[in-house]
Amino acid sequence: MSVRALAARRVVLAVLSVYLVFTLSFAFVALTPDPNTGSVRFAAASSCSGTSEERAECIERKMAAYRQANNLDEPVVERYVDWLVAMSTLEWGASAEARSEVLTAIRASVPYTLLYVVPSMLLSAAGGLAAGAYLALNPGGTVDRVGTAATYLGFGLPNFWIAAFLLAVVGKAYVLPGSYILSWDPRVQPGMGPMDPGTWARMVMPVAVLSTTLFANQLRHGRAEVLEHAGSELVKMVRSKGFGDRGVTRHVFRMTAPLLLSLFVVDLFGVILVNIFVIEYVFDMPGFGSLSLRAIKNRDVPLLLGTTMVVAIVGIAGNLLKDLATLALDPRVGDGER
Repeated sequence: MSVRALAARRVVLAVLSVYLVFTLSFAFVALTPDPNTGSVRFAAASSCSGTSEERAECIERKMAAYRQANNLDEPVVERYVDWLVAMSTLEWGASAEARSEVLTAIRASVPYTLLYVVPSMLLSAAGGLAAGAYLALNPGGTVDRVGTAATYLGFGLPNFWIAAFLLAVVGKAYVLPGSYILSWDPRVQPGMGPMDPGTWARMVMPVAVLSTTLFANQLRHGRAEVLEHAGSELVKMVRSKGFGDRGVTRHVFRMTAPLLLSLFVVDLFGVILVNIFVIEYVFDMPGFGSLSLRAIKNRDVPLLLGTTMVVAIVGIAGNLLKDLATLALDPRVGDGER
């Protein structure tokens, strides 16, 4: 099987995975009790008047109108087809909490999250691997020991503690009892758009917090790979041709690029899926994590489903891009599927 056929196969599997997510989401909605039924029935009971029979009839009419408006009176198969069509055409419904369409609320929140996620990715991937290679090529020294200790520290310190510490230090840096020289509120203020310079300045601490674990992961992977190949025949040949540490690092990373890419993607999604909620809660940011938390708190089912599906789709798309990049870097990776 050619590399192009393997890539097409991965794309088809990714699309099928997306529709599997849609199907599971529909099952969650269709096969579980509607959480809004109680509030709708309560509102109907509060607005209906008359005798007990008239009130009961009025409540049932309002409940029937609610079920009809939400297509709950249709057969499950028809509702499933309508659901797939709506998901495919990006008609994800309206959010009561955000008072807008679900996709509109998501589009408004994602840029704030990307403003600190993307710099953290770039800093961790480039800086972490470079630092790991430097430590591996200079083993046993003070720098290597300090760097290794810092790596374990980056793993051990919870990000919410780092965020709270930065808030305490940067928010108020005291010089004398009762006075301080620095007071800076890192929260995104109301009215600040994602392209506002003030918003960019307030992303420094979120970038630092998110980069802590990602940087430590990449440093560990880079150091391990360079150490593993430091005594190989390839490295000896590279050094015999006059290349220094930079040339050795470039050849080792080129040889181990598929593995490092896979490890980076796994670390990236594992760290981000947990930490964006913590970071945006601590720094009170109007990003995707905060939107998801509000959807959970307010039991906003359309918005909760929308944010959940975005996470799943991004995970599937990221894994697909990783697979395609791996095939491009080393077509031999797909030999086992041929």
